[in-house]
Amino acid sequence: MAKIKSEDLRLNIIVGDGKKHAEVSTAAGGAGTRFTKKVLILYPVSPMENGSFIQVILPLKLEWEPFYVCREAVSVGDRVTVPFAGRSYAGVVSAVGVEPTVGNVKEVQSVDNGLDRILPEEIAFWRQLAAYYLCTAGEIYRAAHSPGETADEEKAARWTAELRRRLEAKTAELEKTRPGTKKEAALREGIDRLRRQLSAPELPSDPIGELATQPVPETVRAAFKEGKTVLLEDGEDARRIGIFLSLAREVRSRGGNVLWLVSGSGALSRIRTALEAAGAVFFESGQTPATRRKAISAVRAGGYLLVGTRGAILLPHHDLGLVIVDDEQNRSYKRESPSPRYHARDAALILSRLQGACAILGSATPSLDSIYNAETGRFVRVTLSSREPGALTIIDTSSEKRKRGMKGNFSLKMLDAVSRTLGKGRKVLLLVARRAFDPDLATLEEIRSLFPDRRDDILGGDLGTVIDPEGDRLGLICLIFAEALLSGDDFRADERALQVFRQLRWKAPLAIQSKNTEHPVFQALEKGEDATAALLAEREAFGYPPYSRMIGILIRDNAPKRLEYLSSRLAAELSAAVGVRFLTGPYAPARDEDGTLRIIRIMLPRDRELPARKQRIRETVSQFGKTAKYEQHLSVDVDPVA
Repeated sequence: MAKIKSEDLRLNIIVGDGKKHAEVSTAAGGAGTRFTKKVLILYPVSPMENGSFIQVILPLKLEWEPFYVCREAVSVGDRVTVPFAGRSYAGVVSAVGVEPTVGNVKEVQSVDNGLDRILPEEIAFWRQLAAYYLCTAGEIYRAAHSPGETADEEKAARWTAELRRRLEAKTAELEKTRPGTKKEAALREGIDRLRRQLSAPELPSDPIGELATQPVPETVRAAFKEGKTVLLEDGEDARRIGIFLSLAREVRSRGGNVLWLVSGSGALSRIRTALEAAGAVFFESGQTPATRRKAISAVRAGGYLLVGTRGAILLPHHDLGLVIVDDEQNRSYKRESPSPRYHARDAALILSRLQGACAILGSATPSLDSIYNAETGRFVRVTLSSREPGALTIIDTSSEKRKRGMKGNFSLKMLDAVSRTLGKGRKVLLLVARRAFDPDLATLEEIRSLFPDRRDDILGGDLGTVIDPEGDRLGLICLIFAEALLSGDDFRADERALQVFRQLRWKAPLAIQSKNTEHPVFQALEKGEDATAALLAEREAFGYPPYSRMIGILIRDNAPKRLEYLSSRLAAELSAAVGVRFLTGPYAPARDEDGTLRIIRIMLPRDRELPARKQRIRETVSQFGKTAKYEQHLSVDVDPVA
């Protein structure tokens, strides 16, 4: 092959589209040997006179913020359309006038002046959430500005559609069924159950009566002056919410904005009328796009009282004076999929600190996490005196069976309590623990058959469909198969069961049937003791939250052998990064029915090393995903709720 002399080479530099290329050509070797090759010059380039370099947050899982050339004047928070990996994305300008650290800097396709600017407060909040939940600012941005529903909202929507399909099918079948038959009775019971599930999906769902402002306790005001978060414990919902309303009005009168989070649409419906009168705007799943845009516009305009469910935390909040989180113990505040898997209660506390706002959490049955924060001085716990909870009866069905004290699924003790309640002209509510097996409300029909003259006064449901019939007419709640609340691999099961029992007792006297009344939760309830101290002591002994930070690494794969091999490899690398004593797994959770999920659980001490260890976990998972080409199978869940 003939050698090419330097004098035979021609070099043409081409500048355009934000790139620098060179065309190298030669005529050496005679006719027929000319060639031209376009090559990319990979080195940082200097800012141009009519443009500058910027960085952009894209709605993607990226560990960095790409550089671009922009030929128009832009500021941080402006929206731009840029190319990335062969596609175009709407991004947010996160830095201007920067010097790129890479070559091949592409050019912004357009500046989207028609879109609202992202506030600096929003970007700061995204970065804080990303650091805490080991995700990226791009994932937070995508969640905040995605028009679609989240995965768990979609799951709820599918479940609602399935309930409606079944309701239509049973209704159609009822029309063809001969009246007075057992089949007709069963169909009517099934239809009633489905209607309750569609209309009352949450606990509690009974509406609050007339809602008025309430005096704010001085202990609350004193805590705010010290910059402390308040945990307001009050079993009287109307009074607790009335205090929130008073605080919200005070803040708005001073020109501040208010964010008020509720645990779900059912909880929102209970207070909507009163808060509408106070000038609130609402944000929740299931709203039309137009309604959502109206709420977002109100937030941007300022002077707002925004009341919303979990997703409201990601709206463009600014000048916040008060953040309220009611029913703070409710697990629905946790976004479980997809990433970012944030907890709206904890995110609200991050937001309040960033904006210098007062924060108050409310609950009739506070979470152990919040009680711990109060005991360690981070929160100030304010407990208001309240009415006495309803009487409690705990019945051991195993013991009753040995003594022949059972009639079908019901103990004679419970049936006696039902009889006395009905005799007083009061109603009875039968609840079945959610995980218990009870097809077509067979137990409801069973107990109604024992009281045929008062069958309409015995209502049924499960813990997802609690109703409060005609207020004071509810005289007894019967909960059967209660042992189901304490089973499973959820270390928070005891805490949640205790909360359920307390919530029910605020409504009416409670009779519980369980196979295992020796459980510490039942023992504490029976003795009238506060079980939270015992539960916290148990958590401390085993190093569980709130005495540690839990991080779950989720590995999903339909290929069993690859799942086992790579999850074990990742566990070994994480052990090397943070220490084997902090790590459990990989293991298959009890709820993994198809065998496609493995979990690595990491428990980190709450000490000075916590941020550094969390960062090492993030880097290890990220690097492993890239090296093994396994990124799409991995996700990180900080502070999992189960």
